[in-house]
Amino acid sequence: MSYDLYFCVPESREPLQPADLQRYFADRPRYQLNSLQAWYQNDSTGVYFSFEYDDSVDRPPGGDGLRYAGIRFNLNYLLPYPFALEAAPEVDAFVQEFELKVDDPQTGGMGRGQYSRQGFLDGWQAGNRFALTSVSDQERSLLLRKAAFGDDIERAWRWNFYRADLDGELSHLDVFVPHVGFVRAGGQLASGVVWGDGCAIAIPQVSYLVLGRRDLSPTRTGGIRGLFGRQQRQTEWCIVPLDQARSVLTMAVEVQAEPAYYLLDYDKPPEEIRSFFGEQTPIGSTPDFVQFDEVCDLEMLTGL
Repeated sequence: MSYDLYFCVPESREPLQPADLQRYFADRPRYQLNSLQAWYQNDSTGVYFSFEYDDSVDRPPGGDGLRYAGIRFNLNYLLPYPFALEAAPEVDAFVQEFELKVDDPQTGGMGRGQYSRQGFLDGWQAGNRFALTSVSDQERSLLLRKAAFGDDIERAWRWNFYRADLDGELSHLDVFVPHVGFVRAGGQLASGVVWGDGCAIAIPQVSYLVLGRRDLSPTRTGGIRGLFGRQQRQTEWCIVPLDQARSVLTMAVEVQAEPAYYLLDYDKPPEEIRSFFGEQTPIGSTPDFVQFDEVCDLEMLTGL
C-alpha cells in the first residue's frame, strides 16, 4: 500500500518530460536517478521515497482546467510519520519549481487543485492510519513487536537527520556522535544509542543506552584465542534506561540545542564512567535492533 500524489499543470501547458525530472534532481542531494525515476534515500535517517515519470497513468481532466503533468510522487504506508516529514520539503520544492497543482485522490487527501504542506502531511497520515488499522490480526501482532511511541520515533529521526551537522560542529573534539536506532528492551521497542567502552560521546534524548564493553568489562575474560595466541575479548552488551544513568549525565555538559544532547568530552574514560560500565549486567546476547522503516507508531496502531 502506498500514497500516490499526481502533479498537474494547466491544460494550456504541456506535461513535464523525463528530461525535466533528470535536470531538476541531478544536483539535489540523496537522489539516485534512472531514466524515469528520482529515488530519494537518506542513509542517516533510513527515509526513502520517489518521484516517477509515468505517462501511462489514467488521470483524465476534471473540468477544472488542469491536466496530469506526467509525474507522480510515491511514499509507502506502514511507515513512521517522519518519512512524510522528511518528504514534505522535497515535495514543496518540486511543486514550486514547476508551478504545479496536485491531484490527491486518497481519502482525506487534498483532492485536485492547490498544494499545501499540511495537506500533504495530513493526507499521508490519514492513509497511513487506515493502512495500520486495517491489517489482519496476524499482521497486527507482528507490527506490535515493532511499535514504539510516536514522540520517541520523531526525536530519533530528528537527531539522525541533523547528526552529520552536529558531527561537523564537534569535529574539533574527539567525540563520538552516535546514530539513534530502535532496540527491544523490557518487552518494548524504544530508541537507543550504542556507547562503546565509555568513549567520549554526545548522548541524545533516547530511552536506552546500549553499552558495548571490552576493556571496561569487570572480568575481561570470555574471549577467544586469536593469531599468535593473543586473547581477543568478545563484546559484552548491556542495555540501560537513560534515567538510570543520571550519575553519568551529571558529569556531562547539557547542550540545549535542537536537538538537545549531553556532551561527555575527555581523553580517556574517568573512573566514574569506568565504574558505571563495570556495574551493569550484560544481556547475554546481541542487542535486537529494528530498522527504521520497520518501526510503526504504537499510538496509531492501538488507537491510544
